[in-house]
Amino acid sequence: MSEPTTVRRRLTPILVLATILLVVTGSVGTLSAVLSYRNIVRLTDEIRPASESNAAILQDLTDAETGVRAWGISGERSGLDPYVKGLARLPRDQETLRSYAAGDPELKALVARQEQAADAWLQDYATVRVERAGGPGTYDPQLFVVGKNRFDTMRSINAQVAEVLGEEVAETRRTAVLRARRTAIGLGFLALLGVGVAFFAVRRLLRDIRDPLEHLESVVRRQAKGDREVRARLEGPREMRAVARALNDLADENDRSRASEEKVAAEIRALDTARGDFVSNVSHELRTPLTTIAGYVEMVEDEFEGRLSEEHQQMLEATQRNVTRLRMLIEDLLTLSHVENPSTDLQQIDLCQLLRDTVDDLRLNASRQGVGLVLRCEGDPVAVLADPGQLQRVFVNLVSNALKFSDEGSSVDVVLERHSYEVEVRVVDRGIGIPAEDLVHVGSRFFRARNAVVGQVPGTGLGLRIVQTIVSNHGGTLRLDSVEGEGTTVTVTLPRQASTFAEQALDDQELDDQDLADSSPG
Repeated sequence: MSEPTTVRRRLTPILVLATILLVVTGSVGTLSAVLSYRNIVRLTDEIRPASESNAAILQDLTDAETGVRAWGISGERSGLDPYVKGLARLPRDQETLRSYAAGDPELKALVARQEQAADAWLQDYATVRVERAGGPGTYDPQLFVVGKNRFDTMRSINAQVAEVLGEEVAETRRTAVLRARRTAIGLGFLALLGVGVAFFAVRRLLRDIRDPLEHLESVVRRQAKGDREVRARLEGPREMRAVARALNDLADENDRSRASEEKVAAEIRALDTARGDFVSNVSHELRTPLTTIAGYVEMVEDEFEGRLSEEHQQMLEATQRNVTRLRMLIEDLLTLSHVENPSTDLQQIDLCQLLRDTVDDLRLNASRQGVGLVLRCEGDPVAVLADPGQLQRVFVNLVSNALKFSDEGSSVDVVLERHSYEVEVRVVDRGIGIPAEDLVHVGSRFFRARNAVVGQVPGTGLGLRIVQTIVSNHGGTLRLDSVEGEGTTVTVTLPRQASTFAEQALDDQELDDQDLADSSPG
């Protein structure tokens, strides 16, 4: 079997021929444009000025003849103004026509004859008549006949020059029209040839490239739907076959990887179960001695109340604080272990009402700390899909932290904003804030900001981690913005449900009406 060719080798002759056609088409069009431009230049810059100059010569002599006649009739010098002006313009117009006719012997001879005829009219009639007296009684019939014959001769030659120039204009136009027609025919032929080449190229591409690509696309789709047995055929150009071979190798590798992943997933599930059991067992084993220690500390404090030295009293208080801290740490570890397994018990709830309940529960703590607590959540209910207990834990944690880190006399704002497909809840405090260098670490397990540790603010460093995990399980995001010494803003974004509680109430009413209709007699 012969070695398959490449796509490049199949397309190169077509591309070369198309390039040649484009170059030829462009060259023909450019050449036609250049020649047409030359014709336009010849008409506008050469022939037309020459024609205008020839007409101007006749007009100059006609004006001069008019002036001579006015002088003969009236005898007034003012009547010679046309004569003087016509003779003043005549040399310039003759020079323009002479320059154009220099390259055409026939036209040059005519122009020379016209100049001779003009000179003859001037010498034999115009100059003689102007030098004589004018006015009534000065008419010379013989001189008039001479002048008329000379002027008619000049006019006849001028007409011949105009005819030659007109023929040149007509010839130039005929040449331009003929060239335009030939160019149009040539370009049309090249366009038809280009269409043929394109048709041939498309057919070849469809046969050699499209069909193998469609087959590869079909194989990829079937593999994506879970068909593990399908494989691509090795057909088409060399590149297509290489892609098909790589796709088959990838499918084989995926089968092997899938088997390994299933094994690893089973091991991970087992490890996760063991981790959960370990956390639960360790927490249970730690709770019992902690309870005992806390009991004995309380007994000692009660029994020796008033008899302990200040140093011993400080020891008991330190022991109680650490027991409390360990108990909180155990509770947070159990909570984190629980929330890291996403809950499937989700239901539609009113986020606005959940925030009201949370704020009401914490309002007493806020008043004890001298911190204002404000909720902004007006309007219709806001539906979200959530585990009510876990989501309430999120906002209890965030609002409690805001109160804990706020200064007395400040306030904490809980603001809900509605958007088309999501809802944002911002918890804003004006407390101690978080140092900029600590922001990137906030949310890590057991991490606490430097100023919180220095200020001996109680906490385990797991609260925000628990919040992040719960929000992520609900398909949301959490953003933290803080400036040390100015305060912190925590923004929770959750997907908003399309259906509203008002629509649900309407559906329930329709079901009740249907039940009544079904149960009615008759």
